[in-house]
Amino acid sequence: MKRKEAPSQATTPNLVARIDQLSIKRQEIIRPILEHPREFVLLSVRAMAARLQTDPATIVRIVRGLGFASYREFQTSFA
Repeated sequence: MKRKEAPSQATTPNLVARIDQLSIKRQEIIRPILEHPREFVLLSVRAMAARLQTDPATIVRIVRGLGFASYREFQTSFA
């Protein structure tokens, strides 16, 4: 089984562009994850939402808005 690699620098600008498409409120919610991914990458969606003081559904909506098919895909991209 091939191990997934971290996002390359080539995909980073694409992620930045997708973040810019989010509402300001959603950008503020997701900012701590992007600034300190190691603190969040292993958390469940519920634990992440609790830590960010938001609803799990909001986290999933943000992740989908960033172009990830699932929360798991989002997690592995930062692992």
